[in-house]
Amino acid sequence: MPREPRLTLVLTFDTTAAAMETERVCAAEAIPGRLFPAPRQLSSDCGIAWASEPSQRPRLEALAAAGAIFPAAFRELRL
Repeated sequence: MPREPRLTLVLTFDTTAAAMETERVCAAEAIPGRLFPAPRQLSSDCGIAWASEPSQRPRLEALAAAGAIFPAAFRELRL
């Protein structure tokens, strides 16, 4: 039985280094998520995206505003 798509927060990046740094920072901050190949419907220069629960968006936006992570975009998609 196929899994029902669920709303997922997806961050895309301009560089692989930015994606890897997000993984490191999120682990240190105990923010759940994972790196995965960027969905085809999104433009991602590096081809890697970060997936997390939409409820984590304020924390991730605060990290981006503080210059701790460098996402190109925040999107919410059904994946």
